[in-house]
Amino acid sequence: MKLILSLEPVHEIYSGQILTENDISIDHFVPWSYVAHDEMWNLNPTTKSINSSKRNNLLDWDEYFEKLAQQEFQSYRLIWKYDAVHKEFEKLKRNI
Repeated sequence: MKLILSLEPVHEIYSGQILTENDISIDHFVPWSYVAHDEMWNLNPTTKSINSSKRNNLLDWDEYFEKLAQQEFQSYRLIWKYDAVHKEFEKLKRNI
């Protein structure tokens, strides 16, 4: 994720703020207690404070799902735009 942050700004979906390397945390959009997996569609970069305050709460799907989908689209677009991102994705894909 830090590689992506160095290439393009990434807006956090809950607050809209731009994420930084010093304040990034990976959140389960649907909390682990509801779906016990780490599939990529459910992992969402956010700030450390938002992640800890969200805890195991389900958020309003209608309010946040489109933002989550746009953020994922940005990630997949970057896989094909930057060779370095593509290489990191390939490493991750092999470990799944």
